[in-house]
Amino acid sequence: MISRSLDLSFESVGGRTVFDRKRYRWPQSVGRLFPGPHSGSGSVIVQNSGASIHPGDVIEQRIEVGSGAWVQVLGQGAMMVTGKPGCAAATESTVLRLRGDGRLVHRPEPRILMWHAHFVQVTEIEIGDGSAVVVDAFVLHPELSADDVGSISSTVRLRCFEGEEPLMVDAQQLNATLWPRSLRAFGTVYVLGSSATVPSTSDVDGVHLAATELPNGAGHAVRMAAEEGGALRAALDRTVQLIR
Repeated sequence: MISRSLDLSFESVGGRTVFDRKRYRWPQSVGRLFPGPHSGSGSVIVQNSGASIHPGDVIEQRIEVGSGAWVQVLGQGAMMVTGKPGCAAATESTVLRLRGDGRLVHRPEPRILMWHAHFVQVTEIEIGDGSAVVVDAFVLHPELSADDVGSISSTVRLRCFEGEEPLMVDAQQLNATLWPRSLRAFGTVYVLGSSATVPSTSDVDGVHLAATELPNGAGHAVRMAAEEGGALRAALDRTVQLIR
């Protein structure tokens, strides 16, 4: 199934962040824009009533943030990626586009890989003169063995503007061969843009963390590997809060 299921745009009007465009299709649903954690900012939750991604699904999303706008887009609940032996990969493509000095926190919940699931995730970011915090995370189901693991491939590309050469391409891949058996949850918090600073990190039991500088002054990344999904989510929450 191809689902162009999310198309959101935000602008700053009278010092407040408001919806400029709000389009969505089943299985996704978007509610009202709540006040965000900073003056003039907004916060919206993207819900998924299907709660899973299936073999062969193609999901396309776009989020745009105008100059002066500041918004956090949050997911609700972790999303399962289902599979079966020999199945096609599911694909999720997301475009995050900032104009002027727009600011964005993009925080989808982790994807949970089920038995024999194959998942390809591509995130294209056009940062302009703005700044963004972008979370990328996935978890292996706790009952998976090496014989059951499919694969996940995640690529994040950062450009200043559409059509330009990337400032940064960050690619991660996991399959049964590459899987370190003691770890089941993996995540990255990207801190991007002209105002990006070295992110603070805080220790969480069961989580390995490392902050790295991205090329071409693109920003920084906090990489995480954890024993289980709960510890990873705690580390993601704490890191994003420290960045704010």
